[in-house]
Amino acid sequence: MCWKRGGGGQTKNTTAKITSQHGMFCHTFIEKKGKETAEKYVQANQRAVEEYKRIIREENIDCDFSETDAYVYSMDGEKLRQETEDAQSLGINASFEAQIEIPVVCAGAVRFPDRRRRKFMMNDIVKVTVDRPLGSYHPEHKDMYYSVNYGYVEGIMAPDGEEQDAYILGVDHPVNEFTGRVIAVIHRFDDIEEKWVVAPEGQNFSVEEIRAQVDFQEKYFKSEIRMCHEKMNIGRRQQIMKTICGTDCTECAWKDKCGGCAETGGRPFGSECITAECYKTGGEECFLTYKAKTIKEFNELGIAGMPVITDLCQLIGAYVNLTYTLPNGQAVKFLDDNKIYLGYQVEKENSERCYGLVADRDYLLVCEYGCSGADPEIIVFKKR
Repeated sequence: MCWKRGGGGQTKNTTAKITSQHGMFCHTFIEKKGKETAEKYVQANQRAVEEYKRIIREENIDCDFSETDAYVYSMDGEKLRQETEDAQSLGINASFEAQIEIPVVCAGAVRFPDRRRRKFMMNDIVKVTVDRPLGSYHPEHKDMYYSVNYGYVEGIMAPDGEEQDAYILGVDHPVNEFTGRVIAVIHRFDDIEEKWVVAPEGQNFSVEEIRAQVDFQEKYFKSEIRMCHEKMNIGRRQQIMKTICGTDCTECAWKDKCGGCAETGGRPFGSECITAECYKTGGEECFLTYKAKTIKEFNELGIAGMPVITDLCQLIGAYVNLTYTLPNGQAVKFLDDNKIYLGYQVEKENSERCYGLVADRDYLLVCEYGCSGADPEIIVFKKR
């Protein structure tokens, strides 16, 4: 639950949560306490999360427990990227997300992934450094014989603070290192670690075959094997990520629905992107001029309690297209789900509500809403 006060903050009016993500704490913790202490803090919190899961599972506690990703979002993109880098340096598999699937305007979010959903490395090519080759014995448990090569992926930190362990299948002789594809993940229910299963390119094993080859060590743990079934077309994915304005879209939550910016002439979801239109007309200078003009127009509205606007971000309509209730009770939306707008979110002064700003070449929209877009009201909707 929220560490400062139960029933408030992020869990107010919603549900309790168990998480090792306590806001954007990593950068501040490292600066104040040092990296070593920060690493211990992270590991202690992650172990606590695993202990909660163990208790819930073993005691059969009926609490609708589910696992999902954790996010902290902000309007400060630079701060988010710094927090992501610091989290990764502490062994957290954090990532920066340009967009998140809740109706708030923000510069992005830091994502702590659900351990059950590590698709980012499934099917990836990795290099394993072997420290326990086939035919060797465990350095402490002398009766444990390694019937496969076993090692770690340098630079990838696991939840225990050490580099990610991996079994190598399909190689019948001792090796010092090996480059292959991640074909499965062994998720342990009673341990903080997960083990990757790596095999030669194009070679696959069934769950039963994997279990048989790793049983010499995994028999001591409760675990399940999660296979990689995603057949990713790498060439297609790279092609889709080409953008007219140079924006890095690889982390965008909407990329699977994107037709490709360059491929569609700046209409990745079927409707106009004002940023792409500016770049096609007059390059970056044209876009920056348009953006500055739009910021100036928002500030000139003189809305009470709205701080000075200093930036705008590209946002897909579906992300900010809230439903408003008119005085006659009719529910309406004013935006195009498939259009790319310029937008922003700011906190309303002396209030728990926020202002959301959206603009295209024809209209300015300013709305006010509560937590996660609740109870939205239109403040300004005017033609430019």
